[in-house]
Amino acid sequence: MTSLEDPGVSGRVPTIERGLADEGELTPTVAFRILANEQRRFVLYLLAERGGTAPVDELAALVSGYGADSSTEQGLPCVAHRRLYHNHLPRLAEHGLVEYDRDDEAVTLTDRGEQLQPYLAFARERESRDVDGMLERSRRS
Repeated sequence: MTSLEDPGVSGRVPTIERGLADEGELTPTVAFRILANEQRRFVLYLLAERGGTAPVDELAALVSGYGADSSTEQGLPCVAHRRLYHNHLPRLAEHGLVEYDRDDEAVTLTDRGEQLQPYLAFARERESRDVDGMLERSRRS
């Protein structure tokens, strides 16, 4: 029996990877899954710092210098750009956290993305990387 067939105690079939609760709220499971990735957290930190909107190239350049693999080839902006473009931004958009305008190459934090701020504040206090340094660098660019 798969997890989709197991009605559990309530008799309901659970929805796997649903993400959003019926009222439009983010579930903690999805919020933590989204925020488990350092690049996605740093994109969200930057968008909040920038008033909600930033160009993809700028996000890629800033995030690449502070990513987990910034000392390797994976830290190069072109790789960071590809990961943002093909993985992280679509995932954030899929959950309604950002709007990504492919024509303008701009990313905008949505109202739903704002719901992550308490989770981001918690993560920011505990980051092993210098989030404040990255945000300061973003103000200068």
